[in-house]
Amino acid sequence: MHRDLQDERVGVLFVCLGNICRSPMAEAVFQRMVEQRNLEDYIICDSAGTGDYHIGSLPHPGTLRILEIAGIRTSHRARQISLTDFTAFHHILVMDRDNLRDTLMLANGPADVQLIMNYGTVLTGSDVPDPYFDGRFDTVYEMVSDACAGFLDRLELQIRATETVNEPANGCSRT
Repeated sequence: MHRDLQDERVGVLFVCLGNICRSPMAEAVFQRMVEQRNLEDYIICDSAGTGDYHIGSLPHPGTLRILEIAGIRTSHRARQISLTDFTAFHHILVMDRDNLRDTLMLANGPADVQLIMNYGTVLTGSDVPDPYFDGRFDTVYEMVSDACAGFLDRLELQIRATETVNEPANGCSRT
């Protein structure tokens, strides 16, 4: 789904090469975490690829298998990152340094573009390996789950702080 520019929720876009393995997995994991924390009114997410190899395709069978084991569903269809994504999304989290370079070469808006593993508690700052080539979907799942939780922890703190600032000082509801 493309994020509507009128949508006031915080937009998070996950990016890998073909948008069939790592980024749709991260999107699905993150979306589930958002739902578990009841933050759907505050956060929206999507994923895209830097390449155009798989546009319109469902996620890789290995991604679907590991998500099914975790009880997570996805209906994502692969798409390529677009120039409008840099304005439509606040945060763009990429899976590796090659995709970081390619994404930054396109960057034309205010989105904060970073490696997803900058938010991990394990292997911080490392690249998420591409399971398309080596089949390590379980490793990728562990890495993106860790990083998504770390990122969501920070984002939730910001959201809750903003919520607190916008509450009336006397505890009365606004009318």
